[in-house]
Amino acid sequence: CIYAVSRYYQWLSPGEKFPMLEVSGLVDEGSFIPSLVRYRDYYRPPMPPMPMASFDANPLICFTHDTVRFNNLSTPTEPLPQYEWVINPSTFSFIDGTNNQSIEPVVVFEQQGAYDISLIVTNEAGSDTLERLAYINVSSDVSIEGSDAFDGIVARVYPNPVLDVCNIDAGFFISMIEIYDLDGKLCMRQEYQLPKDQIVLDFSVFKDGIYLLRLYQAGQNTAVTLKLKKG
Repeated sequence: CIYAVSRYYQWLSPGEKFPMLEVSGLVDEGSFIPSLVRYRDYYRPPMPPMPMASFDANPLICFTHDTVRFNNLSTPTEPLPQYEWVINPSTFSFIDGTNNQSIEPVVVFEQQGAYDISLIVTNEAGSDTLERLAYINVSSDVSIEGSDAFDGIVARVYPNPVLDVCNIDAGFFISMIEIYDLDGKLCMRQEYQLPKDQIVLDFSVFKDGIYLLRLYQAGQNTAVTLKLKKG
């Protein structure tokens, strides 16, 4: 008479108190028939969460040859993901030893215009892309004298620096004025139903600092930028 014999096997892993694999069953006529298989898989490093791309930059409105620094807010950061920055148009340069795969690149824009910025973040779990259209707005470099040319017409703001009230002499009809600080924050927007070429602005409520005035020409999708110092 041949009797079945029970068998129990276990596989251990260094540093683990409990078996990683357990198998039990019967040996019947020389064949092992498993009846229970217990497997632990949580000893493996967990898969990181899906990446979420996020970023900001400072400043958002600048002049040609100004330095713009990108702040990477993507998650998770461990294990270190792969980053790829895409900037259009391509009239810019990475500086300070950074490149398009740096965590937080530093960029100088060489021509005026609106630049689209994309960040692609990739890890073991997948990939995510954040695209910000017309995110960085670059104007031609102007001095603190506060003048800029448009089709040969020189727009200017004075006095500069200003204490309370400043005057804008555009040389063309203005439909809207936007005032930004150097962080790219919109401080004021004023629209004119009847466009004007000469405007008086009250700057008494503004804090001391440097501001960018965007003058939009009536009936055109164009603007000039003036740099104005308060205080």
